[in-house]
Amino acid sequence: MKAEVSFVIESAAIFERFLLIFQKDEPLIHILFEEVMELIATVLGRVCKPDVLLDLNNVNSHFISNNLLPTNQIKCGDNTEKIILKMKDLDQFQFKTNVRDHFIATASHLLNKTIIASSATTKYFKCLKPEERKEEKSIRSITKVARLLPFKVSETALSDEWVLLQLDSNI
Repeated sequence: MKAEVSFVIESAAIFERFLLIFQKDEPLIHILFEEVMELIATVLGRVCKPDVLLDLNNVNSHFISNNLLPTNQIKCGDNTEKIILKMKDLDQFQFKTNVRDHFIATASHLLNKTIIASSATTKYFKCLKPEERKEEKSIRSITKVARLLPFKVSETALSDEWVLLQLDSNI
């Protein structure tokens, strides 16, 4: 029971940083896609081999057995690891199997229910980040964002304004 409580506390900490970022009264859509991808990569990193994390686009391939870490390498958290070392080998194996199932279910839910599955277009909003505005690809991204708006925006005029914004030395 002590190991289970420790695991719940340590796995909840994965989400704490994400939640703290988005519990603010300011527009954060420009970082939403990257933060969700980072959260998914963190969860997958607990049970998947590192090379699998390089391609988060192929959702169905992450959970096949060849892409999963061996049960003894699954990451539970430092305190939980110390506690389960005192358990019998069979109990450790069962506990780590349950941890793997938990992280697989969590990652699967995130992949299927977040903006990653419903709309990959949110990645275009990162062009609104100050450091991204000067990038050449940001012009294409801002026009894609404009197409998402419920009202018509001239893409040519928007592109012209974006270029002027890029040339402004104050940003």
